[in-house]
Amino acid sequence: MSEAQMVDNELSQKRRSGSQRRQRANAVKLNLLDSEDAALRELARRGGFHNVQAYIMDRLRPEMAAVS
Repeated sequence: MSEAQMVDNELSQKRRSGSQRRQRANAVKLNLLDSEDAALRELARRGGFHNVQAYIMDRLRPEMAAVS
């Protein structure tokens, strides 16, 4: 894990709310190349999202709604 990823992980853990811990109980691991990770983080930043998870959830929302 790169130093930037470790710092980002520590910051996101500090900002985690109690309701987030209760509602989101499952995790999905996604293996990325460094270039893919950088691109995904940049897309999230450009989209105004606080983190990559928020970006991914926003992009998947229509598809997830179609199957629920």
